[in-house]
Amino acid sequence: MDETHRRVQMLLDVVKRWKRVAILGHDNPDPDSIASALGLSRLFSAELGLETPILYGGIVGRAENRSMLESLGIKLSHLRNNALEEYDGVVLVDTQPGAGNNSLPSTFRQVAVIDHHPLQANSSTYQYVDVRPEYGALSTIIFEYLVSAGISVETDIATALFHGIKSETLDLARRATPSDIEAYVRLFPLVDLRKLAEIQHPRVPRHYFEDTRVAMERAFIYDGVIISDIGPCSSPDTVAEMADFLLRLEGVSWSICLGQFAGQIYFSVRTSEPKINAGELVRKVAGSLGSAGGHDAVAGGRIPIANLSDGQLDRLISETKHRFLELLDVESKSPAKLLVWRNRSEEIR
Repeated sequence: MDETHRRVQMLLDVVKRWKRVAILGHDNPDPDSIASALGLSRLFSAELGLETPILYGGIVGRAENRSMLESLGIKLSHLRNNALEEYDGVVLVDTQPGAGNNSLPSTFRQVAVIDHHPLQANSSTYQYVDVRPEYGALSTIIFEYLVSAGISVETDIATALFHGIKSETLDLARRATPSDIEAYVRLFPLVDLRKLAEIQHPRVPRHYFEDTRVAMERAFIYDGVIISDIGPCSSPDTVAEMADFLLRLEGVSWSICLGQFAGQIYFSVRTSEPKINAGELVRKVAGSLGSAGGHDAVAGGRIPIANLSDGQLDRLISETKHRFLELLDVESKSPAKLLVWRNRSEEIR
């Protein structure tokens, strides 16, 4: 029996003791989280005859993620319509208890944890734990589960898992391991390419362009760091999306974006040269005020602001930005606005 098969059997032994089981991702699920949950639901259905709803506690805001759900017919249920107390057990995917980016109550103990982020201090105390931060994508681990169990990977599930790996590793360019590459190659022949194109190139709502405009207008460059506070935004995904977008600027190796949504400051960090670990960086910035986590090149966090006055909020945002710049050793650099107004008609002449 190989290691993956042993892990799968251990997971099934735990889950089959629970009559009602739910799969819970992080609050604002990304493609890797969605695909992993879908693959696990297939495993439980095939091996245990269990129908396991996929739950989340936040919002699916990014156009690509909404397109993924629609194109592949994936059903997610919001926690406002599903009390976790109604379930005997929960399988937590792409996140961990106490990570701060999921809605699992601290009192809920019947939990299996499957993740590829750094191990949280208390995760090892739960019923089943498979946390492998060396993997580039959780979708790779779930694909290995399905293969080990001898379960056929249907087209829509293959497309989801492939997209999960593709997006999480930036087409295998970011943190991809030999296991990620093997899963990517094995899944590709099974992918529905038309649906994959729909997912990767969706129509976007009008507010996307407004969010982009605001992010650019409020962006400042400090040497190789670009930082933008976009203020109130349409979803937490907007903050991450704008951080991805701003990192494309020439001469920039760090991108930081902040925004406000539902009584929280959200911040996302991206880097192309992770000499400083982005996950460690955001945890230092959040400190005891909030929660944060991530990998060496991609990270994020949030700080509650519901009870702050306008003045307190302004100070907190200013202090948060300063802390980022200080830790990246660019706080003494003179800031330059990303966009400088110029008379384009004069240039044309």
